[in-house]
Amino acid sequence: MASFEQEHNNLPEFDIALPSELWSAIFKKFHPVHDDLFTLSLVCKKWRNLIFTNPDPTLWENITLTNVRNCTYENTSLARFKNILKIFCRHVKLIRLQKCHELFTEILLVYASSLTVLNTLEITGMPWSKRLLRMLRCPKSLKSVFLEASLISEGIFNQDDLQYVVERFPQVKSFGLQYSVIKPDSVTAVKDVVSSKYSHHITCLLLERVRPESSDLKDAVKKLKGLRKFGYGNDQIHGLPSIQLLTLNSKSLQEVELFQVGDFAEFHFTFPRLKKLTMNGCTAVSELSIEASALRTLHLSLCVEVRNFQRISASSLRELKVRRCNALIPAELISLLVRNPDIKLLELEVYWSSLRLDQHSTPSLENITIFDNGERLTAVDIRCPKLQRLLIKKSMTRSTILKVVSILSHDVKKIVLNDVPYLRKVSVDADTVKYLEVNFERRLDHVKPAEFTKLNFRNRSCPVKIGHLVLKRCNLNALAFTRCNIQHISLEYCNLDCPIGDIIQQCGLVESLTLRNCYGPCQLNLSSAHLREVHIVSCTSLLMDHINLACPSLEVLHVSGLSFLPSQEEVDFIASNVRELSPFLGSVKFSH
Repeated sequence: MASFEQEHNNLPEFDIALPSELWSAIFKKFHPVHDDLFTLSLVCKKWRNLIFTNPDPTLWENITLTNVRNCTYENTSLARFKNILKIFCRHVKLIRLQKCHELFTEILLVYASSLTVLNTLEITGMPWSKRLLRMLRCPKSLKSVFLEASLISEGIFNQDDLQYVVERFPQVKSFGLQYSVIKPDSVTAVKDVVSSKYSHHITCLLLERVRPESSDLKDAVKKLKGLRKFGYGNDQIHGLPSIQLLTLNSKSLQEVELFQVGDFAEFHFTFPRLKKLTMNGCTAVSELSIEASALRTLHLSLCVEVRNFQRISASSLRELKVRRCNALIPAELISLLVRNPDIKLLELEVYWSSLRLDQHSTPSLENITIFDNGERLTAVDIRCPKLQRLLIKKSMTRSTILKVVSILSHDVKKIVLNDVPYLRKVSVDADTVKYLEVNFERRLDHVKPAEFTKLNFRNRSCPVKIGHLVLKRCNLNALAFTRCNIQHISLEYCNLDCPIGDIIQQCGLVESLTLRNCYGPCQLNLSSAHLREVHIVSCTSLLMDHINLACPSLEVLHVSGLSFLPSQEEVDFIASNVRELSPFLGSVKFSH
């Protein structure tokens, strides 16, 4: 440390024409540990003053480390963590250690008494010592605590420890416990904590790899009067058929997460204040009964036995995600959507042949993501007046067999159709589309016949306006366009042995064209009265002296991704030939 301070005293000074406030804002974007602010402070005296001598307190107030394992005392991250606690302990307000090596908690224990303004302490998924709580000297500032309750050297977290935290730190408003390791006394310890007279101070309880009885889970949720978040998982995904029932009731819970719970056949939940419910890997559940009038977010994943949503009493959903729920009946999904007209975000993995969403089932829908496993889905019809974003992509390794996509809306920001080699028709009825991408993912041995895929852009009053059209991995001869107005076109991994000029003419007032990794003949012929920019990237088959552009409005020609750059004489010759038909051409660039 003495050598570090000596280096600071011998630093040069040079003028950098930026105000100190701006430098401080830049330094705040760096991570205090991973980005090594100590080394940056050695650049000059100004930086030393802003980082080390007289820093902005917010520069060092948050320390978050995740998955820093297999380290020794010489580890760089550990050394920086130690220096921060030693030098700037008076500024540190938040310490969050998640699944890190136990050496970090040993260092934290050494300097715990100096953390006088600590506001938030989180230690999860890693060993620590109860002595840390005794060493802390921040009873007035500490307001949030979240602790790993089972990986403690002195034994599992119990009701005596809970009492100490509540009495020693009266300002704590958020207190959470996570039991992540199976131990013989885990269930007993959870029962004792739940039965404590201080249990109402617990706001978050996560039980991982702990297998209590269903009655114990019910009592834990019901007795913790201040509980706002609850999570439970027992690592049992696929097991024997179950007939067990899990019933949970709470008037305070706002978020519930159930993960890898495969030993219950029915869930009966009553949560009047619940905002978010996540069920992941609940493979045996076939019946859901959820009474949650305030529910805003519902996530279901790998719930393969769930068939219907009839007993989900929720009418205020804003976000719905349903993935890998193979047995779900389409009518049940539509019924849930109709009961929740305010849903804005929808994410689905579809297991049936067609999907239709309209203004009656989803009047407020703005963002849609559809995952296709490549087995059944062939048609998608989206008619949502407020649609902003639509994404269709494969869920597994198999390509989709989607053939028809129809979209009806007003002003759409983004449409992405990914990995659709069998697509036959895309119909877009909208005023404007800012970004449209179609990735056909067609290989050279999957060449489709002429006009195999039709892109229909229609509007009642005027042609559809598209800001950016991106076509990937397709034979352009197999595409047919209807007239529209496109500002920028990008072709990636497409063939050039087609009349690109005709395509541009069909697309209206095209101002910019980008060809990326395209293949085909060595010559490029373009004719357009409105084209202003042409960018050619890594089109190895194209010869530079065979670029013929009859574009009177052309201003920029940029060719990149070349293995060998042409000489300046060759560049001047190519530019002069292009300028004969493009008098406004200013910039001609060739680069690697």
